[in-house]
Amino acid sequence: MTITGILNNNAVIANDHDRSEVIVFGTGVGFKARRGDTVDEQKIQSVYVNNVEGLALTKHQIPVNILQTVNDIFSLAREKGVEDLSDAIFFSLSDHLHASVQRRLRGIELSNPFLYELEMYFPQEWSAAMDSREIIRQNLQIEFGKDELGYIALHLLAENKLVESVGVSNTMRIVDDIMAIATSNLEIDDEAILNSFRYNRLLTHVKLFAYRFLRDEQLEDGAEIQLSQLLGNQFDTELNCIHLIRDYLEERYHKKISNQEILYLAIHFKTCRLAKSPNKL
Repeated sequence: MTITGILNNNAVIANDHDRSEVIVFGTGVGFKARRGDTVDEQKIQSVYVNNVEGLALTKHQIPVNILQTVNDIFSLAREKGVEDLSDAIFFSLSDHLHASVQRRLRGIELSNPFLYELEMYFPQEWSAAMDSREIIRQNLQIEFGKDELGYIALHLLAENKLVESVGVSNTMRIVDDIMAIATSNLEIDDEAILNSFRYNRLLTHVKLFAYRFLRDEQLEDGAEIQLSQLLGNQFDTELNCIHLIRDYLEERYHKKISNQEILYLAIHFKTCRLAKSPNKL
C-alpha cells in the first residue's frame, strides 16, 4: 500500500493497488512517513476500504478525530462480541457521528424512538454503544446521552441481525416490497441517491420497521397525531407513496401502520430524496 496522505502519527490514507482508497490505523504508522512511502505492514492494526461514492478521505470530508473515534468504537464493539463490522458500517457511522457532533454544537438533540428494542433485542451492540460514551468524551470532548448513543448501536447492527429473529424471508419480503413501491413512486433509484449515506439510513429504517411490523411492536401513537399539520404539503409526494405501502401491507398482512411509523417513514423518504439534485425533485 502506498501512502497518499498523513492523518496523524497513527493513521494514514493509502492506495492499495487494485482496491479503493483505504484508511490505515496502527501505532506509529504515520510517524515520519511521507506521501509515496510504502505502509509499514508490521504497524497495521486495522484497514478500512473506502468504497463510498463521493467520499474522498484526502479532502478531509470527515475529520480524523471522528475516524479515530469510530475505529476505537469498533475495537470496543469487537471485544463485546459484535460481528460483521464492515467497511461500509465504518464510514456510515463516521458520517453519522460527524453529523451528530455538529448538531450537538448547535444545541440540537434528536430523540431516538428505537431505544427499547435496541436494548431488548441487540444487547451486544447496545452495550458497545453505551460504553462508547467514554471514548467519545475523551476523543471529542462531547457528552452524548442515550438517544445519540442508541443511534450508534443502530449503525453497529449488521444487516442479518435486523432480520434473524423474525425470519429472513418474511422480513426481507416486506423490505423488498416497500422499496419497490418507493422506487416506482419516488424515483429513488437515481445513482446519487443509491450511493448516499441517506439511502443506507433509509434501508436501515425500513428493515427495523419490517422487524417491528412482523412482531406487532410498532411505534405507538401518543397524543392524536395530525400528519398534515406536522408535515404540511411539502411531504405530499412521500405521504402518497406511504399510503400505497400502507394499503398493500394492510391487504396482505391485515395490519395497520401507526401514524408514528408513517411520520418516520415520510421523513426518511424525504431526506433520502434530498440526496438527489434539488431541481430534479
